[in-house]
Amino acid sequence: EGEIATMRLGLTTKARPGRITKLLILSKGENAVYCRHDLEGLEGKMCLSHHAILAVPEKPGSLRVSVSPMRRAVVVPRKALANTGNEYYILSPGSRFTDLTRVPTIWKDMPLADCSTHPLPYGFMDLIAVFPRVQRTPAWTAVAAPSAGYVWFALRDAEVLPQTVFWMSN
Repeated sequence: EGEIATMRLGLTTKARPGRITKLLILSKGENAVYCRHDLEGLEGKMCLSHHAILAVPEKPGSLRVSVSPMRRAVVVPRKALANTGNEYYILSPGSRFTDLTRVPTIWKDMPLADCSTHPLPYGFMDLIAVFPRVQRTPAWTAVAAPSAGYVWFALRDAEVLPQTVFWMSN
């Protein structure tokens, strides 16, 4: 009881001198993998991100997403996408929204899509960006997949990582 296993991995960078340390933690009796990244000595502006890739069960509605309170959210404009013209889209490019369950679409007979549940209809690809309110408490993104038996969540400082981008490809 109370046993903890850790793995610390380090990388010394050359292009931008500094060090990145990744810490993985397992705690006996818990079904969680804790992950932390520390950056030291890196100076200047840089683009930081965490790219989680999650298995989405095929049955509609089998994955649920929630986010901390939003400051704003937007459907990524198509001109910002690398493969514009080679995909089919559901969401209205450039549109703004305040609720993941009510995201504007390009269709008149279905004007809003629920992006809090996945997968979206087969054959489509969309991107949305969600900007959390900056608060004293961490911003968060959580995903639950009850049928697959997992929950994934991320906590972050909204001043350091100010947005979550959802790449929804089915």
